[in-house]
Amino acid sequence: MIKEFSPSKEFRAYAGVHQVNLIFHINENGQLIKYETETGQGTLKRTEEIPLKKLRLEDLDFVPAYLNGKPVASRLIFQGKLTVD
Repeated sequence: MIKEFSPSKEFRAYAGVHQVNLIFHINENGQLIKYETETGQGTLKRTEEIPLKKLRLEDLDFVPAYLNGKPVASRLIFQGKLTVD
């Protein structure tokens, strides 16, 4: 699923290290219902939604989060860095 993420080409003009967040929205049944990316911070922050139809069917299945013994909706956020020289 990470292969579906490609940072905006506009970041090539901004040397430095930029924060990247991959955000997976999971429903209470363990199904991926939304996949977003956030790149940069402040005025450079860009958010993009990755179409789920680009993903394989097995990429849509997760184990749901549980709270007090009951499945609940959740978000998984993977943080990384984008280095531009």
